[in-house]
Amino acid sequence: MPDVSIITPFRDGAHFLPGLVANLQRQSLPNWECLLVDHGSADGGGDLARKLTATDPRFRLLVLPRLRAFDSQLPAIPRNRALAEIRSNLVAFLDVDDLWHPLKLERQLSFHKQHNLELSVTAFARFSGAGRSLGPWRLPPARGIQQQIRWRNPIPLLTTLVATELLHKGFPMHPHEDYLLWLEVLQEHPDIRYGCLPELLALYRCHSTNVSRIPHRVIRWTYGVYRANGEPPPQALARLLHWGLGHAVSILRDQLPHRFLEESLEELMEQSPLILNK
Repeated sequence: MPDVSIITPFRDGAHFLPGLVANLQRQSLPNWECLLVDHGSADGGGDLARKLTATDPRFRLLVLPRLRAFDSQLPAIPRNRALAEIRSNLVAFLDVDDLWHPLKLERQLSFHKQHNLELSVTAFARFSGAGRSLGPWRLPPARGIQQQIRWRNPIPLLTTLVATELLHKGFPMHPHEDYLLWLEVLQEHPDIRYGCLPELLALYRCHSTNVSRIPHRVIRWTYGVYRANGEPPPQALARLLHWGLGHAVSILRDQLPHRFLEESLEELMEQSPLILNK
């Protein structure tokens, strides 16, 4: 049985697939599986994925049909398909355009087991398509997760390592599926064993096709999360306003001078295991 099951959905992501496969093959932890889920690619991504992984049995390719255009806004569809096929007690999520440090799985798995956790996260940073850092690295909360998640999503999906049993309901069919998922998981498990490894081990790629770069959609989806989570309109709107204020503060913070402004992706990848929360 693999130590970790990695779920990577993609749709028309052929451009990113070679880097994704190479990035995972560099992981110092060798015993993992990755479920690549082709969600109706029209750019030859499915065939390319087969070629790239033909000699590495740790990869498995699942293929879903391309249905309505709206399905592209529902990553829950391919993620839930993969959840039904995983063979590990622990799950991690890596989108096709993001990256992990080569030590990510090894260091996080050790931390996760050492503290007997059900959900763990790491620090992360954003980078551009040109391989430059964008803003300071970010650290999820070390504690108080139950309180903070009421006002924002403090659990970046690409940093998580989570017990499979916590995801028995799967991702909600909602465009902001990860936020709603964590709200539901934490409500169902108020005493969840949670921990944050303060090391920069995950890198989120910013590019023109990121859905999160379309503000009106994100605002509408976040309000929808609060409504789907049972909040009446006035409370949902109040939470949305609180979320918007926090989001604005984060944007302003990213405009300030910061340590990694001129560092390349390669430099970040070399230094990141040694960068701790001080």
